[in-house]
Amino acid sequence: MDNRNEKRVYGLKKVIIKSEKKRYSAIITNVSYNGISVKSEYPFSSSDFIDMEIEIDRKPVSLQGSIIWVDEYPSHPESPLKEIGVALNDPPDDYLSYIKGISE
Repeated sequence: MDNRNEKRVYGLKKVIIKSEKKRYSAIITNVSYNGISVKSEYPFSSSDFIDMEIEIDRKPVSLQGSIIWVDEYPSHPESPLKEIGVALNDPPDDYLSYIKGISE
């Protein structure tokens, strides 16, 4: 049973994660108004603060957040992908409108 407070929207979308002046490609697996689940080959740590950039309506939208959990072996232990949960800090209106539009 899922104990989440918010509805999640599932799907794949590319994202760029910026951490410690480096850029990493990743895939968003699900989103909500205040959080994102991302898969990446880079091993982020819990409590890391990251900047992200996604494209919404062909425009880059910047997001900031804190990593609140890391799953080293999501579904397939042989996979090089790590899954992370990101709590968003004050998501912008463009992002919130996008989530509202895809969740209805």
